[in-house]
Amino acid sequence: MNILPLAVLLPTLLAEPPAEPVPAGQNAISAENGASAAGALSPEAAKLALAPLNPYVGQWRGVGQVRRGSRQGAWSETGEWIWDFSDPSRPAVRLQVEEGKELSRLLVRPSPKGTGFVATLTQADGATSILTAAELGDSVEFLPVDDGSDRLTLKRLNEKRFTLLIERRSSPTGRFRRVAEVGYTRQGQRLAESSLGGPECVVSGGLGTVEVSHAGKTYYVCCTGCVAAFEADPEGTLADYRARKAEEAAAAKADAAKGETPDEGPERQQE
Repeated sequence: MNILPLAVLLPTLLAEPPAEPVPAGQNAISAENGASAAGALSPEAAKLALAPLNPYVGQWRGVGQVRRGSRQGAWSETGEWIWDFSDPSRPAVRLQVEEGKELSRLLVRPSPKGTGFVATLTQADGATSILTAAELGDSVEFLPVDDGSDRLTLKRLNEKRFTLLIERRSSPTGRFRRVAEVGYTRQGQRLAESSLGGPECVVSGGLGTVEVSHAGKTYYVCCTGCVAAFEADPEGTLADYRARKAEEAAAAKADAAKGETPDEGPERQQE
């Protein structure tokens, strides 16, 4: 029997086993979970990056249609956009759908790579997939990664209405085809009513519609997610809010051409 010298065997013994193949889409899921944190934004910067979604925050009534203008196969659902601070280091904005035939949840966060956005889509049957968006605004396209099949297009029509188009492909190189489109109307408000102006949410910077109180003063937040964040740490939330307003005031002062008056803030003494 031939015995190999130790110098020959040692590199083989110390070598790492070959890596197992990574399933398609797993790299994107790992990134979404924060495995690649290089370039990730701070919580405050993440909130600022997600601010374009503030106009969606609130409760909505939706009507889904397989074919536009046809009631065949149509359904009704409700949706709520809220801020999600379940992971304080990684703020997100979440659409939670009830009684939906296609979607159950859409969770949007800034990409851990520092540019763009990553969304976790949960379908009505519980299946999940990862989508990405280059930017947020009145029209947002969420594209699948790897061999994902779904594409979502979010379009804000005005302050009381938005649509969500759902498209699907049968293969990674296939053509996207319409599955359904859901038209949402803001719940509890008529289309003619205006919600422009008003107090600012001390958590997200959006429109404050819900009162919360601390140390004898009333403040405003925009959704149940921000209520929870405020109640978990009111002092820290207010400190961050005041620091943000101080930065805005300093920026306005530095730019004399704007001539803006610093916001006095959303707080008032309780009666």
